[in-house]
Amino acid sequence: MNDLGSYVMALLATIFALIGIILAAFAEDGGMYLFGLSLAAFGILFDFFLLKRHFDAADAGA
Repeated sequence: MNDLGSYVMALLATIFALIGIILAAFAEDGGMYLFGLSLAAFGILFDFFLLKRHFDAADAGA
C-alpha cells in the first residue's frame, strides 16, 4: 500500500477509535460498552500496526 493509502487507513482507524471511546462513555448497557472498548482497541492497535509496517519498510530500504 502506498503512503497515501496508509495515511487514509490510519485516519479511519483513529476515527473508529474515537467513535468507540464515545460509544463506551455513553453506553447504557454492557454490550454497547464492550463494543465501544473493542472498537477503540482495534483502532489503536491498527494504528500501531501501520506505524510498525512503515518503520519496517524504512529499515529494509524500500
